This record gives sequence, structure tokens and C-alpha cells, in this order.
Amino acid sequence: MQQAPNYNNWMLSMILPHLGKRILEIGSGVGTMTTRLLERAEIVCALEPNPYCASRLKADLDKDPRLAVINKPLEECTAGELSAYGFDTVLCCNVLEHISDDLQALIMFRKILAGQKGKAIIWVPAVPLAYGSIDKAVGHYRRYSRGGILALVRAAGMQPIVSRYINLLGLLGWIVNSHVFHRVEQSNSQIGLFNRLVPFLAKAEKLIPPPVGMSLLVVAEAK
Repeated sequence: MQQAPNYNNWMLSMILPHLGKRILEIGSGVGTMTTRLLERAEIVCALEPNPYCASRLKADLDKDPRLAVINKPLEECTAGELSAYGFDTVLCCNVLEHISDDLQALIMFRKILAGQKGKAIIWVPAVPLAYGSIDKAVGHYRRYSRGGILALVRAAGMQPIVSRYINLLGLLGWIVNSHVFHRVEQSNSQIGLFNRLVPFLAKAEKLIPPPVGMSLLVVAEAK
């Protein structure tokens, strides 16, 4: 999605109002979002399990003293080691669906944030019926319904304060790619076209929030 800057900007615009100053970013990739987080944060801890992505992060951003890079998966971390940073925000975008025990991951978020009474910002793929060939190819265990993710958040001991579907057009494209053509990835041309349409889509969904979409944004407070 580095090829879709408009989409990344749209995602960031919905996340920004909920960000604190001390951010744990789960699954940072090569730093597409990390760079933007550093524009406003006191500290960003990039938790990235992929060695190549972690090395890119360090090479590109390691000179910034506000950045810490941890090269291991969430499942190998303890709440104690991460709580030491005093995070007030856990940001988890398009990662929870890759974790087999998603409830335990959310419980970890709550434990990390408990001392700061912070927020978990969770962005996940939506609509279980849309699960298809692309989901399998990229390692998704699941897609989420709104009721399903809210129940998980509450079971983890957090209180949802925001939940909304995003990107109706993208959902339609995902279903066609996965269920009609049985593709295992989105083409560069499709991503490019979608990126050009994002400004219009963002305006439309701001005026009329869609009843369903490709993604779900949930913001929850740690009790």
C-alpha cells in the first residue's frame, strides 16, 4: 500500500484524533505510518516481526531518538517489557487478523495501557463473508463483523468508544477479486485506480457513513 498515498492519508486522518503522544505501533512494516506518527509523538515503538522490514525501519529512521524498533512478534513480548515505555496508545492496523489468538492480543493491549488509561486503535478487515483467496494468500485468519470485534474488545477488558465501517468501494473490489476471479493479490493498476478514487470516496463516506465496508475502525479505552 505504499503505492496508495491517498489511502494512507485517509487512514491517518481517521486515526489522528485518537492518538496520544507515546505510541506502540504493532506491525510497522517498512514505516509508512511510522514516519507520520513521529511528526507528533514523543515516542514511537515500532514492533515489527519481519527482519527485512525492521532493518529498513532502522536504516531509514534510526537517527530519530524518539523511535525504538523491536524485531519480534507481539506473541513473544510480555506486557511488562512493553508497559515500561509508558504507552498511552496502541495502534494496530491490519495486524490483528494475522494473529491466531486475537483475544490474547487484545488483553495484552489492555495490560500495556492500563497504567496510562490509554486507547487501543484497531483497524481490521471487515465482513467475514468476504473472506476469500486474497485473505488466504496474505495470511489472514479471519475477517471481522462489527459485533464480533466489539465483543472481543469488551472480553479483553476494554470499552469501545468508536466503531465504524470504512471503504465500501474497496469491499466490492475485494469480493470480485477473491470470489469471482479467485485472485491472490491486487494488481498495481487496481491499487493505482483505487488511490485516485480515494479523495472522492473519503468525502462521500464522511457525509454518509457506509453500513458496511472493507475495513472496521475500533477505538477502545483501557479500563
